[in-house]
Amino acid sequence: MNSTAGVIAFTSTPKGAELSGEFDASISRDANILVPDGQFSQVFEFMEIPLYVRYRVVDSKFGIELLTGLNAGIVVGNNAYINNQYGLQNVGETMDISKVNLSGTFGLGVNYDLGKHFSVALEPRYIYYLNSINTNPSVDFRPYRIGFYTGVTYEF
Repeated sequence: MNSTAGVIAFTSTPKGAELSGEFDASISRDANILVPDGQFSQVFEFMEIPLYVRYRVVDSKFGIELLTGLNAGIVVGNNAYINNQYGLQNVGETMDISKVNLSGTFGLGVNYDLGKHFSVALEPRYIYYLNSINTNPSVDFRPYRIGFYTGVTYEF
């Protein structure tokens, strides 16, 4: 099945699916699968190795930082699902997904000092993949993420 991120290879037939084809489909191996109405989704899981540079714009109890950098994303999960009247079913994976992908990050950090060594941070970030995550030359899929990251920092 074709999708924006590439071709989905089915490893199992979804519940409620029907196979159809011509009488000679068993000879030519051409058959169609009719999948009941539902929502398809593709889930890619990445383990990221970040390299960030921060520039402190305001250096006081309430600090502001600019953040930029690169992430090397290693694919650790690739699944395709259908959610229909039979529930959520794992039906396969997307073919030709690159094992390592490069993304760029831009963000703004807001820090508040809680004491001499502790601070709390809130960082909205925008992350965009610099290369297509699919190695097939006819597919150009570069996902992006917008997120809010929080944390407590200890400086020594």
